[in-house]
Amino acid sequence: MGKGRFAVRQTIARIVAALRDVVPDADRLGTVELVLAETLNNVVDHAYAEHQPPGPVTVTCRDRDDLLEIRITDRGAPMPQGRIPHATIPPCTPPSGDLPEGGFGWFLIRGLSQRVTYTRRDGVNTLTVSFDLADIAGTEPDRALPSRATGAD
Repeated sequence: MGKGRFAVRQTIARIVAALRDVVPDADRLGTVELVLAETLNNVVDHAYAEHQPPGPVTVTCRDRDDLLEIRITDRGAPMPQGRIPHATIPPCTPPSGDLPEGGFGWFLIRGLSQRVTYTRRDGVNTLTVSFDLADIAGTEPDRALPSRATGAD
């Protein structure tokens, strides 16, 4: 993946285009795209908050036995307390009447995917998000997908 916000959008577009045959349902593909956007923006905003421009990010997609796995790795800061944050919704009725900015990401990521795991080993964060494809016809188990995007230093 390249550097910054524009690179995130370009990477998402390339991955979504590569997943069209695996996830032919437009609504389901939109869900995958939303989760991908939330996770990659979290890497740029939080893992690489102290690095301008952000460091390398690798995204790998794999179709495994009716499960789409998206694995995102980076060398940024670890998750707080070494684990995925809780999926809570911020209050939506602030006194000013304005909706809160941010705070919905992990709620969306966890709620729209079937499984989310996180590990950190040897300075590398690995976040894996999985989506159930069992009800989508035409998937082939254990097929590597052409949707790998690797960042540069």
